[in-house]
Amino acid sequence: MLLAALAQLDRRTLLDAAEVTNREFARFTSERREWSRAGIDAKLHNGDYLKHWPDGRCPEEWLDHPVTYVSWYACEAYAKWAGKRLPSEGGGWKRLRVDYPTPAILGATPEPTPYLANYQASGIGTTCRVKAYPPNGYGLHDLAGNVWEYCSDVWDGDAARRVIRGGSYGAAPVNMQLRWRDSHLAIGAGPHVGFRCARVRVGCSPVD
Repeated sequence: MLLAALAQLDRRTLLDAAEVTNREFARFTSERREWSRAGIDAKLHNGDYLKHWPDGRCPEEWLDHPVTYVSWYACEAYAKWAGKRLPSEGGGWKRLRVDYPTPAILGATPEPTPYLANYQASGIGTTCRVKAYPPNGYGLHDLAGNVWEYCSDVWDGDAARRVIRGGSYGAAPVNMQLRWRDSHLAIGAGPHVGFRCARVRVGCSPVD
């Protein structure tokens, strides 16, 4: 997957251009069977892990959609397997200015529309394939909408929960704003939460 450099104050972090897809996650579970639906430790999910993959295989029509029904632990394991990591709020989110594919004007963020993102008003009611919408000014697709995305951060001292960002196909407009924070159980495999990966720029410290 192509990486897009963020024009942000912290230039150490590169975010993937799109969310991790079912196709990509299937390659991971094929190689790392302990993260397959049949192989995952019961303590690391809520019972719904990859429930949309009948017999452990993703239906063809969903391969290029963002993977969902994954726990935070599986997302973290995928990122390490791919030589990357989950983005932190500080390194991947807080310093972003523009989240829709329109020109940056003094750092302003326009209101979402169904033409720019997959959210509640789009009426789709489920995920769409990654990169179905145009990228923002930094080459990042679906930074708002489609699925909420797990971050590496623990939610305000609650070890059972992790920060999620970006809103989903069912999100209200306010959830699409990059200032908006929410949380999700680390074991909470569900239909509206996925993830994308980040990488430290070559020659930079991994510390945010």
